[in-house]
Amino acid sequence: IDSFDVADQRMVTGTGSAFSVYDLADPAQPVRRGTLTLAAGAGVLDANEDMVAIRSASSIRLVDISNPDLPILRGSLPTNGFVRLNGNLAYSAGRDSRGEVVLAVFDLADPDNPVPVGGMMPTESGFDLIIAGNLAISSTGWEVTIFDITNPTSPRPLGEIIHGFGIGLHGD
Repeated sequence: IDSFDVADQRMVTGTGSAFSVYDLADPAQPVRRGTLTLAAGAGVLDANEDMVAIRSASSIRLVDISNPDLPILRGSLPTNGFVRLNGNLAYSAGRDSRGEVVLAVFDLADPDNPVPVGGMMPTESGFDLIIAGNLAISSTGWEVTIFDITNPTSPRPLGEIIHGFGIGLHGD
């Protein structure tokens, strides 16, 4: 397993060329429910109850796991940034062509055709992104940027921590 994530009582895994959904209702006995063949080098970025974002060789793709026995490849996100899913929205963070840390927001109401609804499109990926309440916290490898996402159509940077690399969040 090259990459994985857990959402609800499901675990999704990527092995570089395959994607699998496991039922964790009994964590001592995980049951593989469905698989999907992917392009070489694909990996899981994030999962929520019914959708998974995966990085493939040329784009970020969405996989519908609402039926875990039959995962379905859906649309693409036009971004090179790191992606997190939150409800019907996808957030992508990274650097733009000027080297500035930016955040883009996509509406996933129609997962076959994600629509950009706010922010600026990253051209280079960040290392990590956390979504917590009204905050998006992005790490680009040498700085951590905190965004206010109260209004997803207009995310705005609140501050940054220089020389920050890894990120985590506990409470406020």
